[in-house]
Amino acid sequence: MRKIAVVMAAALLIMAPARCADNHNLAEQAIARGRALEKNSPTQAFKCYQFANKLEPQNWQPYYYMAMNLISFDDPPAAAKLAEQGIAVDSKQGELWFARAQAYAVMHVNDKADESYSRAIALKPDYSYYLRKRGNFEFSTNRRAQAVKDYSRAIELCKKEERHTGERRQEAGAAAADAYNDRGDVYLALGKWQAAADDYTQALSVKYSDLARGRTLTNRAQCYDKLGKHTLAEADRKSVNASSTDVLKDLMR
Repeated sequence: MRKIAVVMAAALLIMAPARCADNHNLAEQAIARGRALEKNSPTQAFKCYQFANKLEPQNWQPYYYMAMNLISFDDPPAAAKLAEQGIAVDSKQGELWFARAQAYAVMHVNDKADESYSRAIALKPDYSYYLRKRGNFEFSTNRRAQAVKDYSRAIELCKKEERHTGERRQEAGAAAADAYNDRGDVYLALGKWQAAADDYTQALSVKYSDLARGRTLTNRAQCYDKLGKHTLAEADRKSVNASSTDVLKDLMR
């Protein structure tokens, strides 16, 4: 019996690496499937991430995707818990700290959100998106100077990325437009009309959706009015009306 037990144990040891490899491959496929379903079927996407997590609980990625998914489901406490479970698995992944930050920001647990944003940015210092999201959080908590600093740094990083070509350049341009728009919002709140108008102009230089473009034009028109540039303000308002008409036409098709 002892010989049989030894043989079985040896067989399990030999099979273990192959089984782990199979689980890893299946987990990767489940994550990829979840990413593909994220936009149109988030509930099904979450199930894919759960399956991946069961197959490979030491893989940090399913924790991140599940956490971000739960934030979109308006369940930040569960999202924070999953992010922390992922951090326990691998604390050097900026994505997990970012998910934790987003969850605590929604819950208004500001100290934990601040800590998590800082950890995420320290781990991924060249990722403009994290800086912009921290800027949004700082703006929402009335820390406008810090928000401007983060948006400005995000813009600098995007400008570096815009030196590339193709899709990477386009993505960097769109990210820069978001950061310019967000910084413009802070300047608008501070009553810095010219600075806000300049940032909105930079944002509008990139192709926006009609709805986002309309909001930016409305804000720039407000700045122009404050600066006494009423002709420019009226031109922006006319552009907003034209964009709104186009949106209605698209909806009625």
